[in-house]
Amino acid sequence: MSAIVWFRQDLRLEDHYPLLMALATKRKLILVNVLEETKHWAIGRAASWWLEESLKAFQQSIKDKGGHLMIFHGDTKDVFKKLIKQHEIEELYYGANYEPEQRKIEKKIESLCKSFGVAGYHVNFKICAENFSVHSPLHV
Repeated sequence: MSAIVWFRQDLRLEDHYPLLMALATKRKLILVNVLEETKHWAIGRAASWWLEESLKAFQQSIKDKGGHLMIFHGDTKDVFKKLIKQHEIEELYYGANYEPEQRKIEKKIESLCKSFGVAGYHVNFKICAENFSVHSPLHV
C-alpha cells in the first residue's frame, strides 16, 4: 500500500515533518504538489515563474535522492481522488496551512480521504502552537 506526501508551500526535504513521518511507515510514497488557482488566489507572472523554477529545483533535489515529485495543475480534490484510486493510498501526510483558501482546500481533501478510508495526518510544523487568541498584559 501507499501514502501521499502533499508538498505545498513547504518545498524542502530537511526538517519536513510530514515527509519524515511518512518515511517512517516504510510505505511506497507518492510525493505530490498541486498548483490550484482559486478565485481568491491567482499569482502574477513573476511569482508564477519563481514558483515554477522553485518546483523544478525541488523536483530535481528529490530525483537526486532517488524519488519523484509529481506536479499537477488543477483541482486538488480531483487530483487526489485519482491518486487514491490509482495507487491504493492508505495515508496522506501534509503540513498545516492557515491561509483561508488553503484551509478550504484542506477541508475538501480531509472529507475526500474520510470517504475513501484514507488516514490523514495534518502536521503543524510551521508554528510552535496553534493558539489563535492574543493575550496582552496591557489594559487599554
